[in-house]
Amino acid sequence: MKTIQAVMGSSLLLFASIATAVNAPKTVATIGEVSGSVLIEHADQRTAAEKGMSLVEGDTIFVLEKATIDLAYAECNAVLEQNTLLTISATSPCATGMQMGVGQAAGTGAAAGTTGLSTAAMVAIGVAAVGVAAAASGGSSSSSNASGS
Repeated sequence: MKTIQAVMGSSLLLFASIATAVNAPKTVATIGEVSGSVLIEHADQRTAAEKGMSLVEGDTIFVLEKATIDLAYAECNAVLEQNTLLTISATSPCATGMQMGVGQAAGTGAAAGTTGLSTAAMVAIGVAAVGVAAAASGGSSSSSNASGS
């Protein structure tokens, strides 16, 4: 009886693992080189972009001023330059023949979901980037005491 329970328990665990893998979001692109401040928003969480990160449908990339990011899709590679916002879609821009440009608005030859950002938006995202960096470094920053006391 215990052998049957153990087999059934193992079978349920295996089934749960397979179901989780089947429902896991499919990687659409992978991040290559990152230069400057680039943020990734995934499931309402913003983090700094890092080489090797997987991007899934719905993730949003914020490329801040003086920054670039390389994206590797199955069909091609793409580079996003400063002041660009891109929401990852299930279909890569390579498959549709669209070109990604710097700060272009959707509908003007840019990839779907790509748009230029206003200065105010870039400032707001920059403030968020500082918060992400502070959280990643332990959540606190210390300032020097100029008076030496």
